[in-house]
Amino acid sequence: MSEYQMTSLTQEFEIESIVSVHYFEYSKDYLFLGERHDFWEILYVDKGEVTVRADDNYIVLSRGEMIFHKPNEFHMVIANGIVAPNLVVASFVCRNPAMESFRDRIVILDEQCKKYMGQIVAEAKNAFSSPLGDPYLKALEKRRDSKFGCEQLISVYLQLLLISIMRMDGAPAITSANRQHYNEEIYKKITVYLEENLDKNLSINHIATHFSLSKTSLKSLFRENNSLGVMEYLRNLRIERAKQMIREETMNFTRISETLGFSSIHYFSRVFRKNVGMSPSEYATSVKVLVDRNTPEDI
Repeated sequence: MSEYQMTSLTQEFEIESIVSVHYFEYSKDYLFLGERHDFWEILYVDKGEVTVRADDNYIVLSRGEMIFHKPNEFHMVIANGIVAPNLVVASFVCRNPAMESFRDRIVILDEQCKKYMGQIVAEAKNAFSSPLGDPYLKALEKRRDSKFGCEQLISVYLQLLLISIMRMDGAPAITSANRQHYNEEIYKKITVYLEENLDKNLSINHIATHFSLSKTSLKSLFRENNSLGVMEYLRNLRIERAKQMIREETMNFTRISETLGFSSIHYFSRVFRKNVGMSPSEYATSVKVLVDRNTPEDI
């Protein structure tokens, strides 16, 4: 009998299978409408900047940053319209309990982890003939002339990446700052959009869809940045514009109502009175009196 005792090694991360490995070079206006699936996915920004949706959270990611998408999390990608981004995306099945530490996590990769990401992509090219830039690829096709051990190395480098991230002492948490930055930017864009489309029949569904937001996210965004709801904010914009148009005296009330997207002159008058405390005609008279009082008689 041998005197040696065998020791089983604990496997913190066992990669059961690889679903996809991608290297994307997107256009500056790229929009991936989103998906959800029952396995893990990582997204790393190699160049540029993107906004990532993770369920109802929106996060701006810059070069060197990586996000984990947990199983069954809805996720989408939006380029910023300025810089064409390059991204690495890998999805895989790993059921080890340690994976729970990566839920809702975003990290800044150090140089060694960046090398692991690069090696994952390189070995994927060695292992699969499928184009790595196809975002709609559903199955990887193995190369007949693949290099020895390339599939195993994908797993090895992915394990090294996961272990290295787990070992990061106080790995920077960037979700709060980036989410706040994105929220402020998207809020500004929405308010500009509303101001430029006062004549349109906008609904909360239309606004949410236009900005790839859920209605819940849109409402939360306005709660965070404004004491008013979305539609109340829009009505206030229209009434302020109506007051300006009344002072300019270039249109009658019916035309103003139509120009600002009100369904009828009666609805316009009712909303105007509620916001201003007087009817449009009363407001016009009050303005005229105020102007007459402050205008010298010889002018």
